[in-house]
Amino acid sequence: MINRTRVIRLVKIFKEKGVTGVARQIMLVFRREILNPYYHLYYLDLATVVICDEKDDNLHNVKRYVRIEEMSSEELSNFYSYRDRRYAEGSLKKRFDEGSELWMLKEGEESIGFFWSLVGKTMKSHFFKLSGKDAHIYDAEIYLPFRGRGLNKVLMRHMFKAMMTDGLHRVYGETKTWNIPMQKSFKGVGFSYVGTATKLSIFNRTIVIWKNSLDQNHF
Repeated sequence: MINRTRVIRLVKIFKEKGVTGVARQIMLVFRREILNPYYHLYYLDLATVVICDEKDDNLHNVKRYVRIEEMSSEELSNFYSYRDRRYAEGSLKKRFDEGSELWMLKEGEESIGFFWSLVGKTMKSHFFKLSGKDAHIYDAEIYLPFRGRGLNKVLMRHMFKAMMTDGLHRVYGETKTWNIPMQKSFKGVGFSYVGTATKLSIFNRTIVIWKNSLDQNHF
C-alpha cells in the first residue's frame, strides 16, 4: 500500500530541492525503515516527574483535545501541512474514536507541536500489554520552525502533570534507534530505558524480537 503522507512529503521535497533531494530522502527512508527496524523502548513512573518550572509555564501552554471539532482551523492547518488531508482527517477520527487524546503545545496563540496519548492500550499491537493506569504516548512532532529548543520536553512535562492529576501511574513510549533527539527528550524528562526490539505481525499475531535482554526487575 502506498503511504500517501510520504508521497505528499516527497512532492514538497521535489518542489524545494528537485530530483536530487527526492533521491536522498528515499535513501534515508530505506536506511531507517528497512535496514534498521528497531525501536528503543522507555517507561516513566509518574511519581518521579519534575513538574514544569515557572519559566516554561509563562512561555507555553498545552491544549488537550478528545474530538476533532474542538481544534481550531489554524491547528488543523498546521497538522495537515505535511500530510495528505484526506488521510490525516481519517487518522484523526480513528484515533479520537479509539480514545486517544491530542496534546497541542502553544506558544501564545500559535500551535507549535503535538503529542498523542492513549490510556490502557495502544493503537496498534505493541511490545507488551498496558494496565488501565498506564498511558502510551506516540506520534510526536514539533513543527519545523520551532525545533532545536527542547520543546518536546516542555510538552511532555505539561502532559505528565495532567496525567498525574488523572491518577495514572506509568507512561510508555518508544522511538526508532536513529531518532537521537527523541531519545534525548525521553531521557531528559526522566524516562528509563527498557530495551531495544522490533515486531512483526503474522496472521494477526504480534511477534516481538528483542535485540537485547529485558530487565524484568525494573519493568
